[in-house]
Amino acid sequence: MNINKYIFFGLSVCLSVFSSCKRLEMEIEKPSFEVEVIQDEYNAGEPVLFKIASTADYINFYSGELFSDYAHKEGRVAEPGWENIVSFDSQITAGSQKDQLSVLVSSDFNGDYNFDNIKSTAWTDVTDWFALATGNSIISSGAQSLYPLSKDGRPLYFAFRYVTKFQSINGNASRWVVSNFKVQNKSVDAGDLEIINTNNAGFRLVDPFALTHVPSRTTVSKSQISMQGNFYGPDDNGVKQVEDIETEHWVVSKPFTLGEPFQLGPDKPISIKNYATAPVKEYSYTFENPGTYYVTFVASNQSQDNKQEIVRTLKVVVK
Repeated sequence: MNINKYIFFGLSVCLSVFSSCKRLEMEIEKPSFEVEVIQDEYNAGEPVLFKIASTADYINFYSGELFSDYAHKEGRVAEPGWENIVSFDSQITAGSQKDQLSVLVSSDFNGDYNFDNIKSTAWTDVTDWFALATGNSIISSGAQSLYPLSKDGRPLYFAFRYVTKFQSINGNASRWVVSNFKVQNKSVDAGDLEIINTNNAGFRLVDPFALTHVPSRTTVSKSQISMQGNFYGPDDNGVKQVEDIETEHWVVSKPFTLGEPFQLGPDKPISIKNYATAPVKEYSYTFENPGTYYVTFVASNQSQDNKQEIVRTLKVVVK
């Protein structure tokens, strides 16, 4: 038996199949695609109708509006405006102590989250800037500009400080819930942008009494900060569990550099046809605001390795 002959035959078959597959991959047919807008002008709030003649398997639509502009399909960079606005919600869900929560901002903090270092840092107390909760109702703080606190482009840190007074005299420590924390920038070319929120603010708890005395009951999550002092009071048998002491703990954010350009990622199209859907003969889109828009249709046939596409751009005037 000539083994080499069979090996050669097997390799020839494999190469033939591989070559056929690669040839099929390469032979992606370029689609035909034509589109027209029916009218020269439209009114805001009126559907704009596009007539389509196409053999494309996929069709995407860019409206030309902010965040849906084909010119920014590879990515959008927004220049920051000078004004950054901070706001949050607060609520008191338990306890009876008053004036326990403070709001502070610093451009001098060095990022060392040691309690002694935090205490020795220069912080600006901005508590009076905001409306704070007085009970169980959720209160919006109102929006305040950070412009007065900006110093030479240095990053800012936000902090919430919580002080527990003697509970035998001042009542049980209150539970403060802070949520919907956000900083918005009035950018030059992309409108109001939420650049910081509770999820990405990087808040961390600094509780110096947790190891030496009794820990606070504060928790930090991606949706809210719940701040409350240590437990004080008798257990079910009437025996006092902890000593009555004054404590202090902080929740401090990561640094925020507010003057840098924003990398917003690519603008996104609307998919109006894919491989599994029927051919599209018309498409309508409604612009809510007047303006001149350059809408773009991207029609394509594609495989895992290859793509053939046609791009068509039309001007739409909306009054």
